[in-house]
Amino acid sequence: MQKLLHFLDPRTRAKRLEYLIALVSVFVLGLLVPELEEALDEFELDFSGFDLFFNIFLAALFLIFIIRRLRDTGLSWLWIFLLLIPLVNLIAIIALCFIPSGSFKKKQPQPEAQPETQDQTDPTDPDLDLEPLTDLEQSLIDKYSALYQRYKNLTPAEATDLATTLLKEAKQEALSNNTYFLPTNLGDLILNNTPPSDPKARSVYDLIQERLPGLRNAGVTDQDIKWWWNFSQIERSMIIKNDETEYSDFFVAQLLKTQTKFPTKESAQNAAIAITNKHLPLYSQGPQDYFFSPDDPLPIELKDRVDAFMDHASRSPDFQQTLQQIQTFSTFNAFIRQQIKDKKL
Repeated sequence: MQKLLHFLDPRTRAKRLEYLIALVSVFVLGLLVPELEEALDEFELDFSGFDLFFNIFLAALFLIFIIRRLRDTGLSWLWIFLLLIPLVNLIAIIALCFIPSGSFKKKQPQPEAQPETQDQTDPTDPDLDLEPLTDLEQSLIDKYSALYQRYKNLTPAEATDLATTLLKEAKQEALSNNTYFLPTNLGDLILNNTPPSDPKARSVYDLIQERLPGLRNAGVTDQDIKWWWNFSQIERSMIIKNDETEYSDFFVAQLLKTQTKFPTKESAQNAAIAITNKHLPLYSQGPQDYFFSPDDPLPIELKDRVDAFMDHASRSPDFQQTLQQIQTFSTFNAFIRQQIKDKKL
């Protein structure tokens, strides 16, 4: 049903092949109208007005695909009014079979070249097209695809599909909140007290400056701020998406184990959440409300240090002791906060 709704949604886009198939299909169906009427007559079925209804349906379907094809080329749907002009309409219909995607779309600067320029892509577009991929976006798909093949035992095609889906979601979110083109030296600007000129980047800069005292109290260092805020927004979003996927997978696995051991679904879910929180960190980019309880989410700026700490611990002969120590804390986050307090992380 979702694919059908996407197929009939004029807000989405239709590539040349899809448009051509739809064009031929509508033409063939139109030729079948007399045959269908004869078939109905043979069965003595009274469907008065069938031909009118069916022709209206085909016309509506055809208009939807023309609008989708116009959007794919970068033209406004208002160009559909060319269909009212004899001969011009025929030329336009045929021309849409050959015009490449994005031919009339305004070229947009890449994040590396114009980090503070705001993107003009419609973030509400349900069919956001990733093509052509930037070098950065392709490298992210390759990176996470390799990780998913290694750690999730996915096939190359499955891993690539998952990585592409996450990238698309990350890009849509970044475009929707106008952060896609945040400067990639935002961490340096924050530490140097140098506000960016772009209004959106300035608002993010001001928010982080307000959070700095709380971040410092939570153990965040200058290097942590540079590490996180000198990424591009799409890289930050992919890191968060990957963490969410990892957390979700682990939680579901624990839920399958606990659901037969508890009397209610809610109690099984709470048990699975508790187990997950003892094994995995939780991060947040939110306000300072996560600085008061040991179990609250950690500042996302700490992620690189936490990952490096656990990677080093996993290579130690005492790793099993470390895992046992973690289980003595209420959550993994509480364990990490204790390591920061003891200056071990």
